[in-house]
Amino acid sequence: MLEPDVLTTLSLLGKSVQILVYSKIEVYIMPNISVLQAEIDAAAHSSRYPKTVTLTPGIYDVTTTPLVINSRLRVLAHDVEIHVPVGQSGIGLEKIWCSIEGLVVQGPKKHDSSGSIGLLLKGSRCKIVDCIFYNLDVGIELDGDTSNVNGWKLLNTSIWRSTLGVHVHGDNANAGLSMGTDLKACIRSIEENSFLGNTWVATTIHPNTHTVNKPAVNETNENSHSTWLGTYLEGSDPGFSTNSNYAVVVGGYAPRKAVGRADRIGGRRSKVTFSKDPASAVEVTIGQDDNVPIKWKYADGSKMSIRRAGNREGFTEGTTQGMVDRGVYWKIDLNA
Repeated sequence: MLEPDVLTTLSLLGKSVQILVYSKIEVYIMPNISVLQAEIDAAAHSSRYPKTVTLTPGIYDVTTTPLVINSRLRVLAHDVEIHVPVGQSGIGLEKIWCSIEGLVVQGPKKHDSSGSIGLLLKGSRCKIVDCIFYNLDVGIELDGDTSNVNGWKLLNTSIWRSTLGVHVHGDNANAGLSMGTDLKACIRSIEENSFLGNTWVATTIHPNTHTVNKPAVNETNENSHSTWLGTYLEGSDPGFSTNSNYAVVVGGYAPRKAVGRADRIGGRRSKVTFSKDPASAVEVTIGQDDNVPIKWKYADGSKMSIRRAGNREGFTEGTTQGMVDRGVYWKIDLNA
């Protein structure tokens, strides 16, 4: 902390004002991430095993080249923050089984649109643990189009105030695990475009309510077998959309807000599709409406439902039939 050289008293508008005078001003110059890169490279060439490197704490600047982990290293970056300028990436994980823990990455501005990326993953079986990414265009990109990132792990990590929180894409971005990921005030929280799908556990999503690009979670690959467990999702419907014939959304708040083809179980309602062949599938919805507890929908578009019709007995004519169950009258409606 700077100490003043002189304490001076002046008269201003008839009042005495004390002024601290400093003759020395210290300016903090943010070091370049080349300092961190040198520490990583030195550890990579070391003969010590297991290869773990603890980075020097501080705030670092990215100019044109991101920090790169291209060795099977466990990198501990607690109390390390790197600042990413417009259009640049913060860190790249490019080697199988490498990991980064505790890193903070700050982008150019809230909901940036310059192409800035907090972390770009291009190595398989890599781990991202206890990290924070904010004010970016894309918080984390898992690139399975140009590289193999199968078996990725995203654990207890937060992405805030970014245009897109997590982007998973490509034929080789599968069998990954996200656990405890926190997404806050992103325009879109998750774009899941992997081929075979991934497992998302206890994801917390607070979309930006004013600028959210609905749905907050978007899964597009029809072949994906993603599993979404215990997803907490705020915001208006539709907040969660999956176009997959094989994905499943279980528990949490997501089943109440989900649309699309995925099976959904939870929130006292369910929608399950039976049949491996979508052309002959039967979609069964249970509990969506208290008065229409069960619905069937066939691949040809025809429908059937059972609904409560009051406390009376007997059968009706035409396309509906009634039946008595403990004094409650039920109707089977065709194409309804």
